[in-house]
Amino acid sequence: MSILLVITGAVISVFVFYQLILAVFSIGRTGQSPVSTIADSELSRFAVVIPAHNEEVLIEGLVASIRSADYPQDKVDIHVIADNCTDSTAELAKAAGAQCHERNDLEHRGKPWALDWLFQKLDHDNYDAYTIIDADTIIDGAYLRAMDSSIRSGKQAIQGYFGVMNPDENWLTRLSILPGILRYIMQCPGKERLGLSCPLAGNGMCFSSDVIRTYGWKAYSMAENWEYYAILTLEGIQVVHEPGAIIYSQVANSLKEGKAQRMRWMRGRMDTLKRYGPRLLAETFSKMSLRYIDVAMELMRPSHAMLFLSVCGYLILSTLLVAFAGLSAGFFYAALVLFVAQVSFFLSGLVIQRAPLKTWLSLVWVPVYLVWKLLVSFKGLVMLGDKRWVKTRRN
Repeated sequence: MSILLVITGAVISVFVFYQLILAVFSIGRTGQSPVSTIADSELSRFAVVIPAHNEEVLIEGLVASIRSADYPQDKVDIHVIADNCTDSTAELAKAAGAQCHERNDLEHRGKPWALDWLFQKLDHDNYDAYTIIDADTIIDGAYLRAMDSSIRSGKQAIQGYFGVMNPDENWLTRLSILPGILRYIMQCPGKERLGLSCPLAGNGMCFSSDVIRTYGWKAYSMAENWEYYAILTLEGIQVVHEPGAIIYSQVANSLKEGKAQRMRWMRGRMDTLKRYGPRLLAETFSKMSLRYIDVAMELMRPSHAMLFLSVCGYLILSTLLVAFAGLSAGFFYAALVLFVAQVSFFLSGLVIQRAPLKTWLSLVWVPVYLVWKLLVSFKGLVMLGDKRWVKTRRN
């Protein structure tokens, strides 16, 4: 039993201290590119690509936020992909000022196929960069200028900051601000300092036209962002984070709504790990670079919620075995260190964000969320081979 406990503790420790090391290297580093004051004629020309399937409720808001952004509108083309839509998405997108590309292919449904289809149609010589925005999103007024600064500084693949559009709806949406803080404030700056790549989020991504011209979009998994992240890393392209490029996405306001989305993310990530993990590990040793093993770590590590649940379970088990089975008290203290480290990591995120009182009070719902996340993760593993795409319901 003690050997099994040591192995379990070692595995959990790797993931806990992995994120803590990144947090330490993130201290004092914002990574934000300075927004230049050059003439408008010298700014990057963007294609804003919006994959949309039956998004008539939200598409106008996104297009309006792009049109009202602090950026010359003659430097921005908005391309909405109305992908197998059966509602008024196409008509509303056109009326709002976007170019709409209607696609009907029931055999190849979903965002990855829609992106590949559009990128094959567009003339890449017309643009300096492409930015991909989901339809359930609005962009900050400074988003395009921040991305422009990164593109002109030579960055080829950029992830913006993932904010929450509806943080005050209930306890679940209030807590939804935490993953963005933990990833983009407490991890990505450290990754860049160490020469590693930041994960792509699937929304608020930006790529130079050379990247799309060369590689297109051949990531067809259920979590296309993880697959493209692996592809770019293997091609030697570093993904960086641009904190000044902020998007605000509508997050699920109930556990029921979030279930399909979380299961899809997990299955897609596991599929990416299965397909690209061996090559990432091989490249780590052949090129003696941590960038490849870091991507494998991102694919392997559990979500923040599942890692915290694992730490809690390990602490409870260690406590019981020390108290009733005569195991060394060292197991309890080791588990306690992991627990304190994990709690400190989470709470530091809320302190950094200066979270309001309502968000702190929402922490009382964390046990409910953890049980739900455990059940969803278990079901996701059982349905690992299910490749069907299920749309998240919007309000």
